[in-house]
Amino acid sequence: MMKQGYSVLFKKPKKIILDTDIGDDIDDAFALALAVKSPELKIIGVCIENAVDGRTKIALKLLHLAGREDIPVAKGLEVPGLVGKPQAKQVSWSIDYDLTEPCKLNAVDFIISKVKESPGEITIISIGPLTNIAAALKKSPEIKGMINEIVVMGGPFYIGYGIKIEQKPGSDYNLGCDPKASKSTFTSGIPILSVGLQVTA
Repeated sequence: MMKQGYSVLFKKPKKIILDTDIGDDIDDAFALALAVKSPELKIIGVCIENAVDGRTKIALKLLHLAGREDIPVAKGLEVPGLVGKPQAKQVSWSIDYDLTEPCKLNAVDFIISKVKESPGEITIISIGPLTNIAAALKKSPEIKGMINEIVVMGGPFYIGYGIKIEQKPGSDYNLGCDPKASKSTFTSGIPILSVGLQVTA
């Protein structure tokens, strides 16, 4: 027991990049708050996608309130399947926030840069569409062999919510918003852990 406790206590935190479309349902904000406080994780940066100006401010303000202004937030790409859709619901909470600024690198270049800085060490956790990640892999295909793992919130075993559930696998919101990005990421050869709707918020 002592040996097991010792190994957990001194285990090196996992380096992660959190890729998120924070700002609609509360789950992404909860995920960021949890990651910030987790001793098992070292957040290298947060990448934002879709309606990025408003969502970036949400992440910046949340990190400011957590006392973690040291974590860079990078603006990413618009998601093809969501262009023209209403702004994120939580934008009003941070619309006037201006105490910290986003990273100078865009999300795609940020992912490429950090993976190359720490080859084999970075895990990318995607809790939104895979648009930024797919773009990074397309722009710099050599990083495919440098990413430790991609953890994806997506890929349900069943479709639907509550009593309206079809007993078959299928797509979900995150993967369905940008099917081309989802396909290219899942077929990239990078180790992927897909965590479906049934075990996420």
